[in-house]
Amino acid sequence: MLLAIVLVLSIVACFLPWLKMDAAILGEEQIKRDIYGYDYIVPLGAPYTAPVAILSVIGFILSAYSFKRIQRIRILNVVAGILILVGVIASFGYTASVAFADVFEKGGSFNAWGDYGMGLEALFGLLMIIIGALQKPRVLMKQLLDATKLLRGLARPTAESAVAVLIGLLIGALFMIASGYDPVTAYSALFKGAFGSLSALAETLSFATPLMLTAITFAVGVKSGLFNIGAEGQLYVGAIGAVAVGGAIALPAGLHIAAATVSAMFFGVLWALPVALLKIWRGAHEVISTIMLNWVARFLVIYIAIYLLARPGSAEKTLATLPSARYSLLMSGASLTTVIFVAMAFCIGVYILLWGTKLGYELRLVGTNPDAAHYAGVNTRRAILLSFVIGGLAAGLAGATQVLGRPAWCLYATLGNVIGLGFAGIGIALIGRNHPIGGIFASVFYGGMLHGGRYMEYVEGVCSELVVGIQGVIIIALATPAILSILRRRFK
Repeated sequence: MLLAIVLVLSIVACFLPWLKMDAAILGEEQIKRDIYGYDYIVPLGAPYTAPVAILSVIGFILSAYSFKRIQRIRILNVVAGILILVGVIASFGYTASVAFADVFEKGGSFNAWGDYGMGLEALFGLLMIIIGALQKPRVLMKQLLDATKLLRGLARPTAESAVAVLIGLLIGALFMIASGYDPVTAYSALFKGAFGSLSALAETLSFATPLMLTAITFAVGVKSGLFNIGAEGQLYVGAIGAVAVGGAIALPAGLHIAAATVSAMFFGVLWALPVALLKIWRGAHEVISTIMLNWVARFLVIYIAIYLLARPGSAEKTLATLPSARYSLLMSGASLTTVIFVAMAFCIGVYILLWGTKLGYELRLVGTNPDAAHYAGVNTRRAILLSFVIGGLAAGLAGATQVLGRPAWCLYATLGNVIGLGFAGIGIALIGRNHPIGGIFASVFYGGMLHGGRYMEYVEGVCSELVVGIQGVIIIALATPAILSILRRRFK
């Protein structure tokens, strides 16, 4: 799947600059001035975006087989592939910001990322070509055939998602027209607010960080045949656990942030265990158990926040986490911190567990066909317990991201900075097809909707209720294919 994504993005990155150049040749005499203050016709990224993208893809294809043969460093193939993917996206962002400067208004906001991304892409592409060149030439053809099969498999879900987005945007446009707003300017404000500058993109990623984790809670449950909607309560408990260790206990800098993060994850698992045990030994349905415990967690955490961990002189907030327990800000003007790397590493780790280990295979087998898993000797109780433990870890870490990784550095007594994130993760998981990596991309999309929605409200004057309604329509449209797939699997 990763190889297919790299191929698609690389092909787009190769041809986009030249398409813009052709438009200029056909009669567009002047393009917007870029940030350096001079006019240009051919995008600056055109001469070298394509060769670098092609270089990285060839290297990835040639080396895939060799890494597959050497099991001890198989993880290196995954890491290198992810870095190349980042490079392709960055170089594509650079080209897009230059070629479409009129949309981003003197953009170039991705320029620095594009330069670093293409350098990273070229470096790893060259490294992987050297490694892959040691293999036989027929490996190239084999990998190209495998890539073609992957692209065929991705064609249908990609088309479904594209159609769903268009339907959602169209329905949202009809709502805006009926309410007296211009959908073109409103949608322009939405996407500009979400991705129109480096600070806007960073804020979008900040919104996406907890969502990719709560999506894991639901997605892992679906993979194991469960409908785990307990991320909301586990997130609350994880957040208050992070406050307890991060704000009330003084520890050395490196140890403190690790202890506070682990504490949040531990409390998330602690809140998920009763649901798992009731499911395993009493057969209680996880939907009923998780809904009930979500409410218990909400009022319990509010009580602790007000009466036990309240900030002196400011009862509406808990204790602030100490500086030694805070993740560092990545840039000024945005609330994005280094906690995003922890969240993404967790998602990638879950992906490796589910698709790269025997334990993960057993968990997915239990979700796909419980009877076959039973006759194959799989311990179904262990699989169910593992699913809830992973979900609790993810939800607890999501709570930590809002307390240790956002500039508020505390938990509001009303739970205003965490409420709803667990339930939003359900939609994110469905959009991402219940896949850990798909959840990352889906969370970025939804994070852009949240942040861009604010911009649409402030700049274009679209009322907040309509903004939320439009977001909901688009999310429902995107999640519908995955919902239908789950229903077909359950009732066939």
